[in-house]
Amino acid sequence: LNTLIQSTGVGPLKANTILLNWLDPESEITNDQRKINLGRSLRAAYRLGRNIVVLDANEEKWNTLENIPGENRRIDVWWLNDATSRLMLLLGYLITRSDPWDAAKIRVLAAGYQADTLENLTDLKNNLEEARIEAEPIIVTNADIDKLSEYSSDAAVVFLPFRLRGDQITCPIDAPIEKLLSRLPVTAFVWAAEDIALDAEPEEGTAGDMAVAMDAPKQSR
Repeated sequence: LNTLIQSTGVGPLKANTILLNWLDPESEITNDQRKINLGRSLRAAYRLGRNIVVLDANEEKWNTLENIPGENRRIDVWWLNDATSRLMLLLGYLITRSDPWDAAKIRVLAAGYQADTLENLTDLKNNLEEARIEAEPIIVTNADIDKLSEYSSDAAVVFLPFRLRGDQITCPIDAPIEKLLSRLPVTAFVWAAEDIALDAEPEEGTAGDMAVAMDAPKQSR
């Protein structure tokens, strides 16, 4: 795995993010052992400086997602105001750059505040304004699996941060991962190995010029 990760790329162009699927329910290996194997692989990737996205999108969830009209799709980002939170927000924004997601809404659900006060909400709004990414800010206190389900079960995609405790995947909500996933739609667990700067326009400079050129044909139709 170490060799594969380090050899991926073309010349100076190297991948900084790894996307993989959550565990398949059908396997000859016990679920606990598969989780340990997955955790060890994720830790190796993280140590090599790669951001990690683990996607849970079984056939049933994917079919449900495809049946949601583009204008009714919502992306929920569970925010802790750290590098992983900024990466999740950026990924959510990038999803809205393609059809049929261009009308999707983004919600930022902050679970790291002790209280739902005007001061904390203003702080959260200021973070989003610095990122220049349009999103609805919501503070969620005492977040647990029931609140997670209450807020995000009807989303199109949910972004959740994760960490490794030993070789086990954990997230801020104190509940087994399988139990969380059973109550959520398509879900991406994210762990950032590097900080993401969101204090500039997401598309400016050369990347911005290319984005404008690519959007021009669509706008002229």
